[in-house]
Amino acid sequence: MTALLWTAILILQFVFEVTTSQSACGNDSSVAVCSCRTNVDWTLTVTCKGLGLRSLPDGIPVNTSYLTMVKCGIEEIQPNTFTMLSSLSLLDFNYNNIDTIEEDMLSLNGSTPCMIYLTVGATEIATGSSRNLGNSSSLYLSDNSITTIPSRVFQSHSLNNVQLASNKLQHIHPEAFAEVGSVLCVTLNKNRLTKIPLAVYRLKIELSLTMSVNYIDFRSHPNRSVLAHSPKRLLLAKNSIRYISKKYFCGLKSLKELFIYLNEISYIEDGSFSGTSLQVIYIYGNRLTKITSEMFNVHIGSLTYLYIFNNPIEDMEHGSLSHLAPNSTV
Repeated sequence: MTALLWTAILILQFVFEVTTSQSACGNDSSVAVCSCRTNVDWTLTVTCKGLGLRSLPDGIPVNTSYLTMVKCGIEEIQPNTFTMLSSLSLLDFNYNNIDTIEEDMLSLNGSTPCMIYLTVGATEIATGSSRNLGNSSSLYLSDNSITTIPSRVFQSHSLNNVQLASNKLQHIHPEAFAEVGSVLCVTLNKNRLTKIPLAVYRLKIELSLTMSVNYIDFRSHPNRSVLAHSPKRLLLAKNSIRYISKKYFCGLKSLKELFIYLNEISYIEDGSFSGTSLQVIYIYGNRLTKITSEMFNVHIGSLTYLYIFNNPIEDMEHGSLSHLAPNSTV
């Protein structure tokens, strides 16, 4: 009788353990730890928030399109975990405990655009951490403590956004973007960069480059353009730029908006903006004492907005604002 009783108890305990095992969305033998909802296209939205996990739950369905794991205490993600998720369009790992973005940790299937969020906590990112990203994907890695971007971190024909703002970046390897064809927007503001890195100089940025609130000056490349390819908007405000040479911007034919306010600029060489398409220049809060007649001559079109207030201007040559378009704002 006693033996039969103990056998029954062991069987019940085994059944309880099997039926109470956990997986992302649950099944006949496990309990769901995430909220799983079917979308109109029969893909799944899988949401886990505030769970005390150290790693991803098992059983993430292959037809998951939106995967959110916010504030789950996740410390690691196995390489190539997401390469089987061919419909993935959102990957949100904000506010976890991931210290290092390891090789292939964020590598994808490559079949669809995906927005990847991983903020707060990371201090390192490895070569090859984000391979096979679908065209028009975006990486939001701001508000971490990353100091260095190594070679060949990202791989994609084209990306929409690469955001690395509010890190502690001091160095970006020259080959960091070697496997990226083009990017619409790159954001590197609020870091510790002292120059425009060679990897950024080479990268084809089509819309916007933001590098405000760093320690950048142009002394490290006095005889060339600051970029090899021209974005439409360039933000270099609140840096340590002291002067503008006519070689810095004149080759950027697509440049329409330039933000260089609150630097230490005391001199702009005549013809510095020649050959651009500039319509807007923010240059207030610098140290300009003289405005010459050719300083803001753009040639391709005319400036519409020129913000030069809070400069200690003592001398404005005749015709110094004659190159601006009618009804411009100064």
